[in-house]
Amino acid sequence: MVIDNQKIDHEEVSEIQLCNDVLMMAVSGKERTRTEWEKLFLAAGFTRYNITPILGSARSLIEVYP
Repeated sequence: MVIDNQKIDHEEVSEIQLCNDVLMMAVSGKERTRTEWEKLFLAAGFTRYNITPILGSARSLIEVYP
């Protein structure tokens, strides 16, 4: 999930985000902003990336390239 600072008004998406928040707490995961993802990809040696939102903004397809 790519998080941002925008408030989402859709109840269904908010429930998905809440479930994801609980999952991240349970497995000691971390949600990241687009900027945090970019920093991580570049530090790992990838030259470019593409983030495509799916299911509104609740999920994203993230592609990284060498």
